[in-house]
Amino acid sequence: MQFQLRDNVFVIGDMHGNLQSLMHSLSISTSKTYFPDGSDIILLGDCGIVNKGIPNDYRAANKKAAKRDIRIYLFRGNHDNPKAYSHHWQKEDPQLSNVYIMEDLDEFVFPNGKQAIVIPGAVSIDRSYRWEHNWCWFADEATPSLDKLEDKKKYSIIFSHSGPKPPCIVNDPGTDCGFFADCCKKDKNLLKDLEDEQMYWSNALKEIAPERIYFGHYHCSEDFEVDGVRCRVCDIGEIVPVFYYSVYPRV
Repeated sequence: MQFQLRDNVFVIGDMHGNLQSLMHSLSISTSKTYFPDGSDIILLGDCGIVNKGIPNDYRAANKKAAKRDIRIYLFRGNHDNPKAYSHHWQKEDPQLSNVYIMEDLDEFVFPNGKQAIVIPGAVSIDRSYRWEHNWCWFADEATPSLDKLEDKKKYSIIFSHSGPKPPCIVNDPGTDCGFFADCCKKDKNLLKDLEDEQMYWSNALKEIAPERIYFGHYHCSEDFEVDGVRCRVCDIGEIVPVFYYSVYPRV
């Protein structure tokens, strides 16, 4: 499905179901710090939707957003239930009139005609702990295949949950201590799956060749480049404006 964006577009890093900062921002109308009326907000996965239903917090956010003509778009992260992400919510639930639950490889169109692709999902490094403690984990959490995209080169921007590994992230399974090393010991396939995921992103950036990619997942904030692609990873709850023209300042 394709969605038309408006002039003011923002992305927000992983929310994990904690909508307090978003609710506060929706309550204040100012173009300097929070969202101006008529904005479009894209949540970059891990939205806190772990069951098949949509938490009522999103209906409360919808009520505030609708008053200010703000639209909120959600797509799945690795800790979200893929089965909950369906277009039917916005069509059938009047309390989600301004909250759009997106599906894999949905598209956006910007006011200047540029297009964006939505690539959700990721590999959970903590999945061994989730298995041990019977926490929610979804076997179909990973990124979707891009094979069915007919024209990969038409997308100027990627919105995703995962992405190329930020330079600030150091994961060393060779040490005997640390959370990541412990996960690798318990999950013998983890390191290979993460390497495959990075190969996925290397190929995706080459095949799509976007100007920019916005993503979350890594719980850090950094602006960097990979093969000429501007990469912006957003920290937990971090709000970042989206620049969709050819020339724009670094953020």
